[in-house]
Amino acid sequence: MAFYTGLSEKSKIKTSEARSMAFYKALNEKSKIKTSEARSMAFYKGLSEKSKIKTSKARSMAFYKGLSEKSKIKTSEARSMAFYKGLSEKSKIKTSEARSMAFYQGLSEKSKIKTSEARSMAFYKGLSEKGKIKTSEARSMAFYQGLSEKSKVYGDDFKNR
Repeated sequence: MAFYTGLSEKSKIKTSEARSMAFYKALNEKSKIKTSEARSMAFYKGLSEKSKIKTSKARSMAFYKGLSEKSKIKTSEARSMAFYKGLSEKSKIKTSEARSMAFYQGLSEKSKIKTSEARSMAFYKGLSEKGKIKTSEARSMAFYQGLSEKSKVYGDDFKNR
């Protein structure tokens, strides 16, 4: 029994020792790559380019070196720079300041006419003749001027007969 126990103990030692020896002597290349040290070595030696790009340092370097133009445009700083440099004309027009500038510079004539001040200016400047005639004062003036013109014509006709 003791002999059998001794054999089993000896074989136990040999198997575990052999397994660890095989591991550390590079008999299992796959397990070497899985260790953290091997992964980091592969990373820094360029064996894993994709994982290099994924690190934050590599991403920021790619950003500043122009490797990722799309992501540059998406940052708020880049958007504001594009805005002020005229790369986004549509968004410039949409701002309230740009709308008011467009209004006062004549870029939006329709909206100028729609304001009450512009309508009254157009009325008094003769841009809206129909509207002038429709006011009661204008109608009465036209009526009296028409009557006087008519009476002048009749008066001249009467005198000529």
